[in-house]
Amino acid sequence: SGEQCGEPPRGGESPQTDKGGAADLIADYPVALHGVYRAKREAWLRACSLKLTLNAIPMEEEDKARELQRQLWQLFSAMDNYDVVLQYWRDHKKILEPQKEDYSRLTPVELVQRRNTLRSNIVSREKSLAKWEEQVKSEELRVKSEGGMSGRSLWVLNEKIARKREEVAQMKLQVKEVEKLVVSC
Repeated sequence: SGEQCGEPPRGGESPQTDKGGAADLIADYPVALHGVYRAKREAWLRACSLKLTLNAIPMEEEDKARELQRQLWQLFSAMDNYDVVLQYWRDHKKILEPQKEDYSRLTPVELVQRRNTLRSNIVSREKSLAKWEEQVKSEELRVKSEGGMSGRSLWVLNEKIARKREEVAQMKLQVKEVEKLVVSC
């Protein structure tokens, strides 16, 4: 079913249900994430209101329409960030704490450099993750058949993968934060 204004997004695979098919409710999250859940809901309701306002703008008022579109884009970008945090909880039952950096002292050029460094680090970590995940798959088969890596070593590798996945998710949030600053320069 399509997303309709007035129906808040619920996260997960569709706006109304998560992967398990059940409604995504505030009670599904720890209290520490209730603010994120409410912020996502408020952003959704604000976006619906802006969309209805946008629909009512006459064609000759392009500047006003463009400004509303910009605001909508910002709201959807914010909702994407909220979704990352909420989805991380649904997947891992762990709160994704974005790494906070003070970007206020960086020049526009330094902001672009920081963003590019983060992107490069993300690509590198994702390659490492893919390699480690392949290693886990092959080792799981060997452990069962011919006694490859010990069960403990396999567990340690899986824990390393989980930590690196969290780091990648945090870096992706940082990239979005830096991109907002780059655009506003």
